[in-house]
Amino acid sequence: MSKILIIGDVHGRTFWLEACDHKDDFEKIVFLGDYVSPYPYEDISNERAIEIFNEVLDFKKENPEKVVLLLGNHDFSYFNTGICECRTDHRNWGSLNTTYTSNLDLFDIAWETKIGDKRYFFSHSGVRKGWLKCVAGEWFKWDDLDNLPPADMFNNALHKAYEEGNEELRESFEYLIGVYSFHRGWGGWDYGSIVWADIREYLSMEEPEFKDVIFICGHTQLENEPIITYFAADLDVRRPFVLDTETGGITEWSNKE
Repeated sequence: MSKILIIGDVHGRTFWLEACDHKDDFEKIVFLGDYVSPYPYEDISNERAIEIFNEVLDFKKENPEKVVLLLGNHDFSYFNTGICECRTDHRNWGSLNTTYTSNLDLFDIAWETKIGDKRYFFSHSGVRKGWLKCVAGEWFKWDDLDNLPPADMFNNALHKAYEEGNEELRESFEYLIGVYSFHRGWGGWDYGSIVWADIREYLSMEEPEFKDVIFICGHTQLENEPIITYFAADLDVRRPFVLDTETGGITEWSNKE
């Protein structure tokens, strides 16, 4: 059986370590983003979160083909605080900015795989059609708005935006990546970006916006249990999950597997 290990929002937590010790059990290991900016009530210091982040980076460097590191809204706050200001570590902002930008080649904002006739699209928070309409003319050409572009299109835009001399594209990228919905606060749009969309946006839909796509996301922290529907899964519950690439089933990881 082929499996993909899914690690939701880290935020300085260590819940991912034991599962990743079993890395040989998995075809891929996908981190959904948000590595630092811990929650104050969890008693994780910013300095400890940075230590854990460096462990994640080392794990990626040791396993470059197996491990996928995606970026979340809190990660982008260390590119530009205008994208996300919540819990930003201003004291260590400069060093974190250097860490993210100097290691940008280790990160993406989307990854996908196909199981049967379904595309499993991994990102911090999924893609809304309204947001796609905004970016499809700004970052890349995509006229078929009823279908989701491949993950590599979003990734290529990310890396191109941060190339030296692409200031105009970078400004557009940072503006549109920072779009959040009204579920996340006053003044929000009807939809969030690929790192800001809220699971409540998907749950309010009568029908999914993209046919044969299942979004695998974190971002919207849940109390205890994940939300898994036939077209979106929010796995931000501080535990690892496993995607079976034969059946498409998603289950919580256990060291008894």
